[in-house]
Parts: sequence; structure tokens; C-alpha cells
Amino acid sequence: MTSLVNPPDASAPLGAHGVVAVGHAGHVLLLEAATGRVIWERSLAGMGGATACTGQPVSVAMAGGLVLAGCMGHVFALAIADGLLEWQVDCRGRGVGETSLSVPNPKFAHTLRQSHLRTSGSGH
Repeated sequence: MTSLVNPPDASAPLGAHGVVAVGHAGHVLLLEAATGRVIWERSLAGMGGATACTGQPVSVAMAGGLVLAGCMGHVFALAIADGLLEWQVDCRGRGVGETSLSVPNPKFAHTLRQSHLRTSGSGH
């Protein structure tokens, strides 16, 4: 499966911000929306114990200057500017299968932050 995902504003046309993130066969690519030129490409399998990602489907999303990628129980945050790894989370202990991502619409980000503040101290 190949994933093409817009930047956080899902109502914006594809590539409205000049780039498109693509996840395919264990790789993440950032493309120039106007031309399709590859800006950078990263293999997830070479990033910190993620060899299970080799050739596997990759879900991608873009938010806050990052390309987020999910593959085989791993979640990666790659810098939009250069594709370098910012952070990684290994969730494989929860089972196997495709790893999906969701990024909040910026219109609702304030509401989500407020909700988190109310619940973060309640032990939930």
C-alpha cells in the first residue's frame, strides 16, 4: 500500500504547502508537489531496530514540521527539511500489523490541548 497524505489541513488541496509525503515499501519520500521531484528519501529499516519495516507498507502524515511515518509497530518523526530522524517509538509489543497515524486538524488543536490539560492530572 502506498500512502499519500496532505499536510495537517486535510481540506487543503494535495500539496498545497509545496510538498507531498509518500510512504511505500519501507521507505518515506518527500516530493515537490509541483513537479514530483524527490527532495529526500529515507529507508525506515535502517533506523534503530526497525528491520521489520523492510518492504512493508508505510503510513505517513505531516504535522508541525515533521513527516510522521508508521510501519510494523514503529512510529518515526522525520524532519521535513532534511528527513533526519527526530524521534522514534517502538510499539511492537502490542502485536503485529499495519501501523496507522492520525494528525488533528489545526482548527481543533486548541480544543485538544485544553482537553489534555483537563485530563492529564486525573490519572487517565
